[in-house]
Amino acid sequence: MRTLFGVNFLRGIFKMPLIWQAWMLVLLTVNGIIPIFFLPHHLAVITLTAMISGLFIGFVLAEVHGFTKLLGIMHGPWIPLFILQCYSLWSGGENISGTLFLWLVASTVITFSSLVLDVLDVVAFTRGNRTDLLKM
Repeated sequence: MRTLFGVNFLRGIFKMPLIWQAWMLVLLTVNGIIPIFFLPHHLAVITLTAMISGLFIGFVLAEVHGFTKLLGIMHGPWIPLFILQCYSLWSGGENISGTLFLWLVASTVITFSSLVLDVLDVVAFTRGNRTDLLKM
């Protein structure tokens, strides 16, 4: 019997330890909810686009390969996002200040942290850790 698209991804999240569920909630909040308050700023649009496209990739990967460490690939769209965020903070030419600045710093730190964890997960997968939380 076939499940609805994305259900395997959600099942996997709920099988993760609580600390990782909390981390996913932080990711969702900082890069998926807070940017809505800064629309139509281009940084908010790009962050939401990266978040939604990554989520879609995660849904597909969970359907095809299960809920494994390969899911780190889902944050591939965050690489150009992180570069843009760093450039925006470094150049400061976009008149980024106040709450937009605070959110951008938080998002940049969260995005970088997630990318580091994702690289470690994908490396672990390529080295043979193919544990599927859905089959545990």
